[in-house]
Amino acid sequence: MVALDLSAIDSTLIEYASFIAKTLKVKKVYFIHNIKKYEILELFEEQLKNLNLDEIIEEN
Repeated sequence: MVALDLSAIDSTLIEYASFIAKTLKVKKVYFIHNIKKYEILELFEEQLKNLNLDEIIEEN
């Protein structure tokens, strides 16, 4: 599992994960992104105003 955060180091992490996966013959690599709820709300405030974001996140 590789955690990404849309920072400059993401490309390095992806390249290293690829190297490790090939070396160890890993069948699956999972990439996850952790975004803080307040960042989503700030970016999409108008589109999300009528949604219960906590409920959606918990369900998924």
